[in-house]
Formats: sequence, C-alpha cells, structure tokens
Amino acid sequence: MRLNTLGSLWLEIPDASADMTPRARALALLAILAAAGPKGASRERVLGILWPDSDSERARHALSQTLYALRRALGTDVILSTPDLSLDTTRITTDLTEFRAALLAGNWDDAAARFTGHFLEGFYLGDAPDFERWAESERATLAVEGTRAIESCAKAHTAHGRLDAAAECWRRLTRLDPLRSRIAASYMEALEAIDDRAGALAHGNTFVELLRRELDTVPDRSVQQVLARLRDKTMPIPDARPPATTVTVPKPETRAPTVPDQPRAQPPRARWRITRTTFALLGVVAVAIATLGWRALTARALRVPAVFAVGHIRDLATPGDSLRSSGVLSDMLSTSLGRLNGLRLIANSRIIELTPPGADTLQRARSEAARRAGATEVIEGELTSLANNQLRLEIRRVDLAHGLVRSAYRITGPDRLALLDSATSLVAADLHLPAPTGSLAVVSTSSPVAYQLYEDGLRALFQFDGFAANRFFRAAMVEDPNFAMATYYAWRSAVAISGSGQDSLATRALALASRASERDRLLILTHIGYTRYDVH
Repeated sequence: MRLNTLGSLWLEIPDASADMTPRARALALLAILAAAGPKGASRERVLGILWPDSDSERARHALSQTLYALRRALGTDVILSTPDLSLDTTRITTDLTEFRAALLAGNWDDAAARFTGHFLEGFYLGDAPDFERWAESERATLAVEGTRAIESCAKAHTAHGRLDAAAECWRRLTRLDPLRSRIAASYMEALEAIDDRAGALAHGNTFVELLRRELDTVPDRSVQQVLARLRDKTMPIPDARPPATTVTVPKPETRAPTVPDQPRAQPPRARWRITRTTFALLGVVAVAIATLGWRALTARALRVPAVFAVGHIRDLATPGDSLRSSGVLSDMLSTSLGRLNGLRLIANSRIIELTPPGADTLQRARSEAARRAGATEVIEGELTSLANNQLRLEIRRVDLAHGLVRSAYRITGPDRLALLDSATSLVAADLHLPAPTGSLAVVSTSSPVAYQLYEDGLRALFQFDGFAANRFFRAAMVEDPNFAMATYYAWRSAVAISGSGQDSLATRALALASRASERDRLLILTHIGYTRYDVH
C-alpha cells in the first residue's frame, strides 16, 4: 500500500471499501510519521500535535484507538510501535520518503517528478491547531526543496539544449508559485527560446493582471523587461518606402449665372456639432477637477502615518524546531526596526501579549494581534537557505485593512544579523526615514539562543507564569550577560513574584540601558527609575 502526501493526502489500500475511523485523524498520524522519516516520532510529539488539549491519559487512549482503527482498516500493522512510532517501510511506501531520498542522492529529475504539489494540500484538522502549525512548517520547507529540484532540472535541460523540457519545468513552477516574478520571467524566457512568443506574452499579461488583482501591485523589473522585449519583437516592421502621394485633379470650373449674394443659413448640424464639442470639453474639465480633488484627498490620507507591527517571519533555514526559531526572527526584526526614528512600531512584547496561548506561531494570529494593537501594516516574510552557506531574507509590508502588499524586499547574505540590519535600512529608505547607525547585535544580542530564551520568557510572562518567565530571562542572561532587555525583564519578573536579587538586576539593567535601542533604553530608565524613586 502507498501513502501520498504531496499535493494531497490519500492512501492507496488493497481493499477500496475499507473504512478508517476516524479517517482524518488516522491519515494525519500517517502523514506525521512519513514526515518524521526512518527515525520516527516520539509518542509525546504525536500526542502534542494531534491531541494538544487532552490530558495525558485521554490523549494516549485516543492514540491507541487510532492505531487500532488503522490496523483494522488496513488488515495489517503499518506502524512500528517501538518506544517511538515509525512507518513500517516493508508494508507501506510514501511519496515523501522517495522525494527526500532523491534529494539526498542529488537526483533532481526524480525529485522533481515526485514533487507533484504542496504537502497536505487541502487537508485540515479543524480541532487541532498544533497540527495546522506543524503542517504549515513542513509545507514551507518542502516547497523550498521542491522548487529547488524543479528549477535545477530546468537549468540542466537548458544547458543541454532540451528547451521544451526546460519550458515545461518552468511551467510547473508557475503553477506551484504563481505570484513569484522571477519564476514568471524565467517561464516567459523559456517560451521565447522555443519561439512561442505569443505564449510568453500571454503568460506575462496574465501574470501582470494576477498581481494587480491579488496583490494590487506591479511585477518587478525582470518581468517588465522581458515583456518589453517580447512586445518589441512582435511589433510589425514599418514599411520603409515613402507613402504614395495622392493628387486630386480639380474638375474644370463651370461658371454659374450671376445671382445676387444672399446670406447663407447656418446648417443646423453645424450648430449641434459645436454644442456637442462644448459638452465634451466640459466633461473633460469636470473629470479633471474630480481627479485632482480625489488625488488631493488621497494624498491627505496618505499623510497619516502608518502604524507597523512585525508579524510571522518564518525561519525555513534552521533545521529542527523551526517554529521557535521563527518567533526569534520576528522579535529580532521588531527590535531592529525599533531603532528607526519616526517609525510608529508596536513592540513585539505587545504582540505576544495579545496573541492567544499556543497560537503565536500562526501568521493570522499574529496579524490579528497586530490589528488589535492598532497596527495598520504588518511586516511578514521568510528566511530560506541557499547554496554556499548563503541565506535569503524576503519580507513584505502588508496593509492589514485590505491585505495588499505595499512593498517587498529581498536580501541575500551569510549572516542573520546582517540581513536584518539590511532589511531595516531598506524599510527606512522606502519610508524616507534615516537609517539606523550600528548593528542590531549592539542593541540586543548576537546569540540566537539568548533571543529564544528571551522570547520564551516573554510568552510565559504574559501568560501570568512569572516563575517560569524569570527562569527564562535569567537563562538568557547566562547566554549573553550584556543582553539589556533580558536583564530588564528578569528584574520585572522578579518583582512580580517577589523574587530575590531585584536590586542587583535593576542596577545591572540600568548599566546596560545604553546598549538597548532608544525606545527600550527609555523604557528601562523610566520604569526602573519610577520604581526606585518616587517621581511626581
């Protein structure tokens, strides 16, 4: 029997009438184990994804019932029930296992052929939000790998002169990622290479319309350049010969009998034409006045400063627990943008405070929290890995009211902090704000571990678990003793739980305040100063 997870989630079984109950949960379990690979997944991991709201005993009972339902429906055990759970590859095969094996072997043709769609596309478990987060993370990671495999095939076909096969690969990529300008431009160039200029132009025009309709934006320069070149090539060549000159020979004049001159009556049609022209001119003037008035109103509205928040920045370059790493990236970018003078930015701590417990890694949950905090735009994106230890950070400014992408930025480099510094400078230039001086590492920390512990502490603090928060903040201080905000929140959580070392933490936070961003520095000085001194 065979399990397919790319492009859908379904199971080929010998007996088509077999019924799995509950089917959706059983299929989800198989998908988790397929993604886990030969090592399998621990029972605790499976229980946390599929039954996060059940207590330990009820969750284990539900897992046992699902395993029994699978065994009964399939007529055999396809799951090895060792201390960890894994698929029995002698009894069940999966497209995901074969896809990853092809990637590992560098067999791009095989990998591309097996990547038929996005992971678990169209499959949901409405009562398991942790499963949705897990599936989203896996889907994003596999999409990067699948795109890389198909693109590698396209380039190999082009290098060996197999232009039709290359065009087909680029066509597949446009189906998988229809809004990516680079892919659209490459597909148009591939069609041009096989002399299908009409098809290339048609795809380009369709892509432009899709971006306008879905994102209210225009394609980047690469697409515009290809479109301009295609249009130039398809325009008819003008005739170089001068146009023929038509000479009208007048007829011989015949003189009529002389009649006394009488005033000629103006034809009524001439009077009507003048009136119609006048109305047309008045219409143009009215439209012009209305347009100028609308632009003035729009310009006045645009002068209202936007309020920004950082949404979900997915970390697709970090193996393992990428969900937590994504939260760290969001906080790091928020801290970096906080250095921009004139930018109205909602602090990441406020976003965490307004996000429901357990939902902080969901993009829509962070966006909703940003909206509740008063943001008008959210900045979201992803970090992906490239060849030669390079990283690529892509972020977008999204209008929360309409879901429109206002601007997009792409930066490539080997270092996360440098990428975030560059992204901050690009946002500053786009908003006509002065770029920050120095690096993010100076006003925060260069330790990803310290950042992760710091964010875990914030999450615990806003869930009213002051003791856990204090442990996280102190652990972050151990990782980086100069992390000003971790020290400040260690003091703040110590005050909340009446813990020890409050004075020493306050003194240390004040000493480190100069290493924080301007906003965070003022927060530290004001809060601790107000507590130590009775300021009126």
